[in-house]
Amino acid sequence: MARNFRHGVTIAVNHDGDSDSTGAITGNILGTLYGVKKIPAEWIERLELREVISEIAHDLYEFREWGIEMFGSATPEMYEKIRRKYPPN
Repeated sequence: MARNFRHGVTIAVNHDGDSDSTGAITGNILGTLYGVKKIPAEWIERLELREVISEIAHDLYEFREWGIEMFGSATPEMYEKIRRKYPPN
């Protein structure tokens, strides 16, 4: 069992086999469990495209409020805003 985010990801990437995939999956799960504030600051500082990743993560978190599912309550303006930011093609 991981004691914290750093410990869990370190264990996940230091084994024989497909450790990059295991590390990515572990990071996703532990990031959801512990939250972004528990990710070591030096890891985040060195992260390529961190502003883009942070913005997408924020949007995914807020997605439940967008109301764009089949029977959602999003307004036409909200649909247009989402399409402009995340075009389908």
